[in-house]
Amino acid sequence: MLNKILKRCHVIVVSALLSSFLMMPVSAYADTSHANINFADGAIDISVPSLDFGEIDVTSLQNNDTTAQFFQTSLGHMKYYQGDAKLVATDKRFNSRDGFRITASTDGDWYQDEDKVADVTKLALFMKEPGDDDLNMLYGPGAVVMDVDSPILGENSERNFNYDESDDSTDHINFGIFVPNNADVSALKNKTLTTTITWTASDIPEV
Repeated sequence: MLNKILKRCHVIVVSALLSSFLMMPVSAYADTSHANINFADGAIDISVPSLDFGEIDVTSLQNNDTTAQFFQTSLGHMKYYQGDAKLVATDKRFNSRDGFRITASTDGDWYQDEDKVADVTKLALFMKEPGDDDLNMLYGPGAVVMDVDSPILGENSERNFNYDESDDSTDHINFGIFVPNNADVSALKNKTLTTTITWTASDIPEV
């Protein structure tokens, strides 16, 4: 639209100059039109579905790849997520080249319906890089799930959550539930528990 307006103004100027040359001196003015555009900055869109971890058998002291449940005497039980949920972050900012970080955190509380029935001393959510032994607890400040150094405007950045120790690519991470070996969870038998994960987008801290 702006290009069309400027071309029309140019035609008016030329025709005015030709008329003044052939007839009599006149002053010709061509008013230019200014197009005002207001840019509204975007944000980082985060999409994550709910994670269903299934059942945890705290009576089992075995490692089971099929159910993705494992036991370590010095630690306790670990039950990994096996679904197809994933984190999808879309950078819609104009300054998207600045990069961003996604963290996940919880307050550590677990509920059955609206009743609090457990806290982080009995069950704790964690994330773990495939092939890494460290469990990064989501309690408190949380854990870094994704760093994107050079995002492209409108492009999706993804991390898959399904359990796979062999997939050490940057688009995969393991999520799990940790039950400490000294935790008394007998009161939680046959209960369906839920907790809330908070996903936060922020700048990558400067080193």
